[in-house]
Amino acid sequence: MPSSQDSQADRIRQRLEEQEDRKEREAANAILTHGFNLVFKLAVVAAFALLIFYGMRYAYSFGYSVFTTPTMEEAPGKDVSITILEGQSVRSVGEELAENGLVAGSSIFVVQAKIYGYTILPGTYTLNTSQTIYEMLRVMSEKK
Repeated sequence: MPSSQDSQADRIRQRLEEQEDRKEREAANAILTHGFNLVFKLAVVAAFALLIFYGMRYAYSFGYSVFTTPTMEEAPGKDVSITILEGQSVRSVGEELAENGLVAGSSIFVVQAKIYGYTILPGTYTLNTSQTIYEMLRVMSEKK
């Protein structure tokens, strides 16, 4: 029959083993938590870097389009008739030009109209797909 000292020593040994197991689990949890935090931070930095890269790429492309005034087709192009109404906004004119294949996007047209300071006058205009936005703006701002 085991003595009470032996059973007490077994209980102490068991508590020490439990404490040691708990410390090992806590250390493993700390390592895992640190690892997950590191991976999360790296993912955030990578996403931010991609956002900056694609943002800069878009900004360069947009700026290039604004300042190089690309045409939609090579000469002779195709004539398109556009009617601009009194009070029509520059943005809606740009959207109409984009819908008719005269410009790649209305935002480039709007920016160029603001940069060059053109006021678009109401009327019916015959524009060509081989014209630059600058040329179209000049035509639409001249008094007839």
